[in-house]
Amino acid sequence: MVERYGLKFNPFPRAEAEQYRSEPEKLDIVLFDYERKKLEEYVRVVQNATVSFALIGPWGTGKTLFLLYFYKLLRQLYGVNKVKLIYIKAPSDNEDLVRKLCNELGISVTSKRLADLLEVIRQKVKELINSGYIVYIALDQLEETYRNIINDEKKVHEFVEIVRGKLSAMVEEGYAFGISIIEPVWGDIIARWSSMAGIESIKLRALEPEETEVFIAKYLEKARDQELIKMYSLEEEIQKNPTYPFTDDAVAEIHRLSGGVQRNICTWAYELLEKSKDKFDRIDSFIVRFIIDKKLYLRQRSLEEILPYHPMRVPMVIKEILSYIWNKYGSSKYNIIWIGPVDKNALFINVAGKNIILYIVTKQTLTAEDLSPIVKYVQEGVTINSEKYKVDMATVLQFVSQNTPYSKLVEPGASAIFMKIGDKLKRKVVFRDLVNEWGRLAAFYLYIRNELPTYITSEDEEDVEIKAILKILGLA
Repeated sequence: MVERYGLKFNPFPRAEAEQYRSEPEKLDIVLFDYERKKLEEYVRVVQNATVSFALIGPWGTGKTLFLLYFYKLLRQLYGVNKVKLIYIKAPSDNEDLVRKLCNELGISVTSKRLADLLEVIRQKVKELINSGYIVYIALDQLEETYRNIINDEKKVHEFVEIVRGKLSAMVEEGYAFGISIIEPVWGDIIARWSSMAGIESIKLRALEPEETEVFIAKYLEKARDQELIKMYSLEEEIQKNPTYPFTDDAVAEIHRLSGGVQRNICTWAYELLEKSKDKFDRIDSFIVRFIIDKKLYLRQRSLEEILPYHPMRVPMVIKEILSYIWNKYGSSKYNIIWIGPVDKNALFINVAGKNIILYIVTKQTLTAEDLSPIVKYVQEGVTINSEKYKVDMATVLQFVSQNTPYSKLVEPGASAIFMKIGDKLKRKVVFRDLVNEWGRLAAFYLYIRNELPTYITSEDEEDVEIKAILKILGLA
């Protein structure tokens, strides 16, 4: 039991923040005092004003937590039954966003025009406020919407109008509008539409090493019990090391593996306490490496040490992975037939009866010139081993850093080509510095070459990995 560590309970949240929508009182913010106080300011004024804000930052840094923590603050000040939350996660496009808002508000969708539906939404919000409610619309992971529509300029303009022109300024008082979005996407939006800067941004980030130590100590402090501390004679131990039972080297290892991402820190600290409580008096770096998700650890090692990203490696890694899937499973399990390479950057496969080219681009910015070979393949077909094939579809796999602004990814000339060719030409961004994207591809590649044999130990595990990889490559 965690009592041996002087704890009444395991204090680290293990679920994603969105799981606490019905119980926001369980949510808390550790560190980021300035950002928390901004939310508290918004709560105090919202009864007589409209509040709009954007939580920006990398994945796992607490954007969803802050989004729902604001709901907790609203309930605390105005009453649990006096706040109406409309929470939407990762809408696929503009229509999906508006229809989900209608659904959450109990509005029957009788029109296909988004403008009509948005007006009905505004009237419903106004009705709720007039009935004494504070209304809070929270849009989570809005980058997913933007990613899906970025090649359609008309839909992007529509998206900006919905967010800034409609939702953020729906009524004059009693209304709050919050969004979460990753920083490169928000930077791109602000650069292109300055009016969006009217939505005040709150920037979140990963923790520094010393902050990780404080972060863990503060969570542990919430569960400390003086009677248990005395019972197990831990006074001196905890005074010397506030992160006990985690040793200094354990905290350093947790930070290294997590990259300071709060979600990973909480998940792993919870797991480490649960798996150590009946076995170990202290949790050191060896125990951290032993217990933490083996696959995640090996992906991290693959990304940083064994097979770090290099542009020349990408076609080789993807070619070997697809060839392995085809040679081992044929077309029966994953509906994939490996046909062969077209050139050094183009791989040809058949997926569920469709001939598809994966075209690999490792440049930060995609130009019209970069697309000229793939356009030719789509229009004229390809020849492999003297056999002519038609091309049903092509996917451009663009490998970039997760910090690359979206405005830098595609030049206008390339965007025009995507719009002209339509559904036959798609683009899929793959993050070269993300553990669960390039790290995952690299680890699986090393596994199939028997250089990382412990990465997968069963057919079920391999199935999970292959499905995840096909999704990364835009094939699932």
